[in-house]
Amino acid sequence: SSYSSSSSSGPTATDYYVNLTRASNFDSEDEFIAGSFVFVEKGAQVGQGYVLGELASNFTLGTSPINYVRFTVDATIIETNSESIIDNSSDIITATVNISNNTDSIITLQTDVDQNEADAEAAIADNAERLVLLETAAPIWGTNQTAIANLQTDVDQNEADADSMIATLQASDAARPSQVPVLLAYEGHNSNLNSVYLEVAAEVGDRVLLAGQADASENGIYEVQSLNLYGNYASFVRADDYNSAEEINAGDFVFVQAGSLEGQGYVLGALSESFELGVDALNFSRFTIDMTAPVDFEARITADQLIVNGYYGTVDFNGSSNYISGDLDVSGNYVNFDSVNEVVVPTPDHPNEATNKAYVDAIVVPTGGLVAWSSASAIPPGWSDAGLTSEPIPNYIWIIKD
Repeated sequence: SSYSSSSSSGPTATDYYVNLTRASNFDSEDEFIAGSFVFVEKGAQVGQGYVLGELASNFTLGTSPINYVRFTVDATIIETNSESIIDNSSDIITATVNISNNTDSIITLQTDVDQNEADAEAAIADNAERLVLLETAAPIWGTNQTAIANLQTDVDQNEADADSMIATLQASDAARPSQVPVLLAYEGHNSNLNSVYLEVAAEVGDRVLLAGQADASENGIYEVQSLNLYGNYASFVRADDYNSAEEINAGDFVFVQAGSLEGQGYVLGALSESFELGVDALNFSRFTIDMTAPVDFEARITADQLIVNGYYGTVDFNGSSNYISGDLDVSGNYVNFDSVNEVVVPTPDHPNEATNKAYVDAIVVPTGGLVAWSSASAIPPGWSDAGLTSEPIPNYIWIIKD
């Protein structure tokens, strides 16, 4: 293709830029909801997901801050074999497929409703033609009138049933209680649900997720029931819309709005076939990664390159036996083994190494240590000149052998 411009000197900077305005369905305070999320379709961030963090109580569009947190990971940077994340992602995909199937069902049902209405209208039109003939057939008028009324009753009932089914399917596509964002999440053990410390200010009715109870049957989505005098401790009670086995489903997921786990997402794992709330375990797993905090991986990490940034960046090997296999090249200005208790190297296996070792072994010096001296100093008594010279070699270090 060719480029044309009114300027003879070719395209300018303005030819490559566009003006942006806020989306018409996202340009007022009422349309901004903390916990809402979005995925990127194109460009360098394709496939990435962002969730809207907590908004100010007096949020004003254009003045108050709007903070989005990325909750997905670029697979070209970190690739993990964590089975729990794969399983949880499968649950989310299954839920998405179910929603898609429900949408297809609504479309199919609407098509059936349209067809029913068309059939009914055709039947009514057909009966209207019959009425013309029935005007001359009074004896059978009453029978046909009753048939028409019955047919209309059937049509009305069909429309009512279709409307009810459509409403039911549309309700199933709405956000389940588990998908309503929670204010806080707790991964640690809270033995007393009547006195739980709050990381941020909360109000009665705020939703919280418990995902790390010692008794996993206590996990779930709760609400703040009451606050202490200072507002920093609260009692929790199960949320009204998430306190029965019928309301809890494997694959339920929720995002966190505030606290140390802000922006993180959790998904509910498989439930027992005879699940009973308060008896059987509810296991929520985090399926997002906080890129600003340490990440623990129980399985293996595979990467093309590991880069440790920072002035005091470290790589710690804390296992009882740690191995580095393959070739290892170390470059830089400084390597410090000062804190190492022992360094083991193999016996020289090259001719030049063996020669150097034999030369060192042949030098015999008395006990005394490591000595260096200039050419102006005499060789210390008892030290061998190793047949090199009768005077010390300038700037050489002499090493005690034993």
